[in-house]
Amino acid sequence: IFHSPQPQASHQPGTPGFLFWQCRQAAIAAVKTWESHAGVLSRWFSARRLDLVQNAVAEFGEDPQPNAFYDRSSFQFYEFTNGGKTTFSGESTDVVAHEIGHGLLDGIRPDLWDTAFLEVSAFHEAFGDCVALLTALSDAQTCQAFLPRINSHNFLETTAEDLSDAIR
Repeated sequence: IFHSPQPQASHQPGTPGFLFWQCRQAAIAAVKTWESHAGVLSRWFSARRLDLVQNAVAEFGEDPQPNAFYDRSSFQFYEFTNGGKTTFSGESTDVVAHEIGHGLLDGIRPDLWDTAFLEVSAFHEAFGDCVALLTALSDAQTCQAFLPRINSHNFLETTAEDLSDAIR
């Protein structure tokens, strides 16, 4: 379920319209990437619907924070302002795909959710990162830009740069 839908149009970064469409399309890209490797999503999951909240600060009045999360009922993204720069975690395809990865893994292996073992939590984080990387590599334009730089520092080896900067 998409929250605060915006009209389909060209929107400027930092606006609710841009955030809505960027978050929505990133989530769809992550699911399509999953389906291209693992088959149709409905084969793996029951027909439950999850909320995609592109800005929990604006939508629910949550405190601004440099964060995003999956909690079995929703995917929530936040805004955070520091030093005059506002970061929207839902604008990052990497962040959105990472959180979708948590939901995918939870759907496959619900027993791995909410465990006390650090290794399992680390696996959940790594799985989210892998989904984010696969989502990036599934985009033809990203691959064309990436391949000439594969043997040097490149934009795919760091994920969620804006959110990481906000956290720092």
